[in-house]
Amino acid sequence: MSASERESGVLNPPAAAPEADLSAAYGALASAALKILQEKELSQVLQTICEEACRVLGAERSLIQQESADASGGYDTSVLCVHKIPPDFVEALLRRRTPSILTDVLKQSEVEVIEDTSQDARAFDPKAVRKAGHRTACFIPLNAGEAPFRALVLYHLSPREYSARDRELARAFGELAALAIENARLVGALETRIGEQESLGRALRHVTSERGAEEIVQAVLAESGRVMGTDRCSVMLPDAETGEPRQFVSQGISTEFNERLAALPEPFPVGMAYLSNPGREAPEIIPDATTDPAFGPIQAGEGHRTIAAFPLRARGRNIGVLFYFWTSLEEIGADRIALGQAFASQVAVALDRARSVAEAERRAAHLSIAGEIAKAVGST
Repeated sequence: MSASERESGVLNPPAAAPEADLSAAYGALASAALKILQEKELSQVLQTICEEACRVLGAERSLIQQESADASGGYDTSVLCVHKIPPDFVEALLRRRTPSILTDVLKQSEVEVIEDTSQDARAFDPKAVRKAGHRTACFIPLNAGEAPFRALVLYHLSPREYSARDRELARAFGELAALAIENARLVGALETRIGEQESLGRALRHVTSERGAEEIVQAVLAESGRVMGTDRCSVMLPDAETGEPRQFVSQGISTEFNERLAALPEPFPVGMAYLSNPGREAPEIIPDATTDPAFGPIQAGEGHRTIAAFPLRARGRNIGVLFYFWTSLEEIGADRIALGQAFASQVAVALDRARSVAEAERRAAHLSIAGEIAKAVGST
């Protein structure tokens, strides 16, 4: 600050940053593109984007921020990646519950530059800004027109004026970053699908093996847990006398839990709903099992929150139920539901196959006895 500025208390506008040679600027962008597109893991892609954006556009700090409207009408903010951002600033950002400048940036699909962050309440908590030392910020949309809103945000610790060429470079970098993120997402989704198919294939090999039904079902459950995101699952079958659901096999669940469930005055309602209605085919998702007045306390005692139930169907009817339990609140999307149904089909095949074998052996034994009786009668 000059002597005249100190006396007047007014800062002179900072001189505009000199524009880099266009070829050099886009050479830096090309170099950044190579680094970013070489990464396959999404987390590493995001980190590289933050680092390379600072290098290309001369910022000291950066983050990738996401905003989405929640059910109560407020806004949820999340930070997907940070580069040299103080933790206190990130915490202040995450506390925000009102629409920010990020929403406006993505609606307009344009790069937005705030030359003095302390003067724009839409984007910043003034106290957090002063503590972090940020001056200029540049918002670069990464998925314009889509929700949740997502942007790359660059922070400069000294005043920085963005020329038209700088903004064009920022826009080009945003397009590159969006392409890299989508590429990593698709690669990740493909690898997940490959893993799921491999798991289903291994489970199918168990189903077609010559082992007993209980051993086969245990092996299928072990495979399914790896891709369903939980190590807690069970299969319930109808009791031979009462028809009520009873535990057949389970994984990751305590003996006490099964005993308390069996001791309920009424049968476990989710399981009973399938066994009492043989035609019911749709899976049931219980977002938070602890809220149920009847069996919620038992689920809470075991640490269960979200439950998914899949009917085991054979020959057009329900022969049991496959349950998955999560210890946290989970959003069970269409992909996981499809996987659960696939594993339920495999368990049902294994059980039905075992029953068919047992029935064939029973008939064979019956015929053998009948044959012996016939021989005895004929010899008299």
